Amino acid sequence: MEEQLFSQKQSPAQAMPAPGVQLTGIATRLKLAEERYANLSKRNHITEESLLSFEREMKSELRVLTRQVVDLRKRITEMDAKLDAMAGEVGSVVQKHEFITVARYLDLWQPMQFLTREEAKRLIDDARRDS
Repeated sequence: MEEQLFSQKQSPAQAMPAPGVQLTGIATRLKLAEERYANLSKRNHITEESLLSFEREMKSELRVLTRQVVDLRKRITEMDAKLDAMAGEVGSVVQKHEFITVARYLDLWQPMQFLTREEAKRLIDDARRDS
């Protein structure tokens, strides 16, 4: 079978199509190639625009995130300073056992039963009138 394929020789005129047919085929292929190139060019342009738009959005989001990080750092610094101040004040706060001691003395002395200046003046004035 292979021998038959190789044994059949075509003349150069039979192997080559007519020049008009060749030009039409070449023109058709050229037109397809140009359309493919135009489509690829359009896709490339759309892709570039999409990438530029995406880049702008990402830069905008990055700016917002950067501002938020700066604000958070500022707030953390402020809270750290407040915590340090509170820690310093904790040392000067009365401890529970000291508070209990003062409460016991108050219960023992009963300061609400002490005499006020106004009461003392009134008692003195009443005593002078009665005498």
